[in-house]
Amino acid sequence: MTPPAETADSTVSAVELVGRRRRVVRAVVTAAVLLAVQLPMRQAVGDGDPLHRGSEYACVVPGRMSLLVDAFFILAYIVAAIRALEYVRARGISAHHRRTVQAGVIAIAAAAVLDVAENAVLWFRLDAPVGVGAECPGLSVGGLSVLMVAVWAVGVALLLGGATAGGRTVRTLPGTVQGLMRRAVSSEAGDAERMEKTGPARPVDLPGEPHDRGGTVICCSGGGIRSASFCLGVLQELSEREIYQNATTVVGVSGGGYMAAAFHIVRRQGIRLPFAPGSPELARLRRHTRYLLPQGVERFRGVMSLLYGVSVNLLLIGVSLRALSWVLGWALADTGVLIPPSETGETMRVDLGASTWYAVVAVGPLVVALGSFAIEKLLSRWLRLPTPIRTPLRKAATYLLAAGSMIALLLVGVPYALLGLNRTAATEAGAQPAIPSVLQDLVDPTTGGPAAFAILAATLAALGAWVWKNGPGDGGERRQSAWMKRVTRWLLNRVGPWLGSAIIVIAAALVLLRWTAGYATSVEWRSDWSDMWWLLGLAVGVFVLADANRTSLHHYYRERLSYAYLVSSQDGQVEAIPYDKALLFSEYGTAESGPQLVMAAAANAADPELVPAERGTVSFVFDPARTGLVGGQDVLKGGRQDTAEFEAGADVLLREVTVPAAMAVSGAAVSPLTGRFGVRTRPWRLLLATLNARLGIWLPNPYWSTQYDVVRRTGRSRLWDLLVNGAKKPGPFRLFREAVGRPSLYDRMIYVTDGGHYDNLGLVEALRRRPKRIIVIDASNDDEDNFTTLAQAIATARMDLGIEVELDPSPMVRGDKERAETAWVSGRALENGCMLTEIYYLKALMAGKRSWDVEQYAAAHPEFPRRGTADQLYGEWDFEAHRALGAELAKAMVADYQLMPAAGRHRSTD
Repeated sequence: MTPPAETADSTVSAVELVGRRRRVVRAVVTAAVLLAVQLPMRQAVGDGDPLHRGSEYACVVPGRMSLLVDAFFILAYIVAAIRALEYVRARGISAHHRRTVQAGVIAIAAAAVLDVAENAVLWFRLDAPVGVGAECPGLSVGGLSVLMVAVWAVGVALLLGGATAGGRTVRTLPGTVQGLMRRAVSSEAGDAERMEKTGPARPVDLPGEPHDRGGTVICCSGGGIRSASFCLGVLQELSEREIYQNATTVVGVSGGGYMAAAFHIVRRQGIRLPFAPGSPELARLRRHTRYLLPQGVERFRGVMSLLYGVSVNLLLIGVSLRALSWVLGWALADTGVLIPPSETGETMRVDLGASTWYAVVAVGPLVVALGSFAIEKLLSRWLRLPTPIRTPLRKAATYLLAAGSMIALLLVGVPYALLGLNRTAATEAGAQPAIPSVLQDLVDPTTGGPAAFAILAATLAALGAWVWKNGPGDGGERRQSAWMKRVTRWLLNRVGPWLGSAIIVIAAALVLLRWTAGYATSVEWRSDWSDMWWLLGLAVGVFVLADANRTSLHHYYRERLSYAYLVSSQDGQVEAIPYDKALLFSEYGTAESGPQLVMAAAANAADPELVPAERGTVSFVFDPARTGLVGGQDVLKGGRQDTAEFEAGADVLLREVTVPAAMAVSGAAVSPLTGRFGVRTRPWRLLLATLNARLGIWLPNPYWSTQYDVVRRTGRSRLWDLLVNGAKKPGPFRLFREAVGRPSLYDRMIYVTDGGHYDNLGLVEALRRRPKRIIVIDASNDDEDNFTTLAQAIATARMDLGIEVELDPSPMVRGDKERAETAWVSGRALENGCMLTEIYYLKALMAGKRSWDVEQYAAAHPEFPRRGTADQLYGEWDFEAHRALGAELAKAMVADYQLMPAAGRHRSTD
């Protein structure tokens, strides 16, 4: 699929249109699935449970289950109608057709009210006892049901009639345009709509940022506290030489962003040399180098934040498994597919042919998927298939294959798994229990369940700690023999990554089997409606009290960073800036004099038409002027918003786009989604998501506009705005996206993580701004004589910006020598063959002769200065050694190149 052009209304991008259309499709598919689940339940009301025909349970069990599913069906079709209205409004249809769609939505809402009333009447009607041999009450309420169906049908007709109308004449977005362009947005899910654009091309940003033309940009690389301490030393020296003060922008990435932000905030307070040796703010920082897990109350808060998220995750998993097992257990019992052992000695049996509809549902999607593939092949043998036919066939085959595999696994795999476990649990006398003893021993709370859960929790915790220390990323150089390295590499790359996910899947499968066996073999389980109230209560509680951002570790991480690095320093007194003070990036990212602050992050995306293969990310930038998505030719323009507007749109309380938030997002290295590292972290995703090892955050998609939302903030009622703000926070669906690795730039929200997941140096962002001079501070954890991080940044600049970087780090290679001769080199960037930017590159290396204390520290710590990023708990000697090394190397580099601050003063006036 070709990336769609920006089209439709003056504020609507094709990205938003595709995303809104997908939301409609998801809601419609969800409603269709719930309707399909209801049908066998409604049919079974007359037949009753085959295990208890003629009993009072014959009507109440399938009847009430049908009503429960119908309640979710009502919610699904209301959501589908609202999303359809939002989609057609964004398309820019005529006022007449828009009113038609609105009337359809109102009719559907009225039908939903009637549907709820019908369900309430039926619920209490089914409570009445039914005599043996008597017929069950019908699942309709006379005229009320007829009226409900009629109103619902009218609403659907009106909605479809208005939605199929064409949009208004396409208008371009305001702004700079280049050339003429015609681009159509291809339709998904059979939509015949085509948006044709004739006229100026999509708006394209002018190369660079006016703020930085002719100026100096300083880049502080990622690397956790190792980078923060090293960058501190470099910034101290650049500040002493007035180079920092005359720069136009400082780009912070991950750990380097900690110190970039800290330096910036203190200097905004009028302090000429922030964090100077002997200053009170530096003394305070030394006392908080173990900011992640300090002593006392804050350590307790950290542990509780982790456990809170894990508990919510387990509740979500448990509620989902319980609901699924309830429906699946009822289906197995009602259809007679699973026949439990009897008291007369008959063994458990599985008969998939006992129910036609069960067999069709179990294997039908797979058959249709294979049929779609075969039809395409047969037709292409004789015909030249047009794209409108070939594409839907391929999509249908793909989606049905995925869905059919899961359905077959549940409807066929579960009964045979129960049969196998049941046979292995037979007693010496040959009797078989209805529920395999192994499931009772491992799952039931009255037997071995608590012990099994404790062992599972301890195992997953150990695996999580192992992933933190040995997982992908820069773990530092390890001194091992050659064969040990091979064994370790094989374990890390082949066995270890999948172990945690496998354990979670096996544990979930055992719980699902235990609960399904209970519902399939016991009518008391199926008719115990207390389960329903517990499930609904837990689901509502999770929805109301938590969202995917609040349950993650992001907010704890953000608060700890703010407390350690962002301080107020006045008259020799220094204290942490109160965390509840909103340091809005649009305000506090600027400075009356000196450089502005820019934080680089990464928006994760799995859209092959928008992101290069296996990259999995697009650059996301927090800029005081405009915040959002930036990138190369693959990324559509218009992905940034005015930062002040973005702050207000992200959260009505202005909490999500602040300086501390940007620091935490830019440093969110530990997340289920990791951009360019996604290929290596894929096996860990489920484990990290379940254990709440999630530092990233969901933010509004800057491609989207909220003006077409039916439910949106108005600014007139504070209470209403707070309710809408809470309702639109990321929910379980976003957490599921994290766990399975399917984020999308088309969604209403995007998942933003560590800037190092795109470019750990910040060099690409600096080059995009096209300044006259760039100073790169590299404290990444490449192996010695390895400059992978620099190489990736150079390649990315070429791919995304069309800028060639000529920089040779070979003088920094140690080779056979005891130590590298230098830790810095210079180069240049060229665009279209013309000189664009001077680049001065400084890397954290033990090069040349260093001060005696640094040399002694290096002798005692052979890995210095490549200490693993996973180790974030520095003591005073660790912090000072890295800081002193940065200051010494920066001083030598400035002297070597005779760097002067003047280059930073030539700012563009246009």
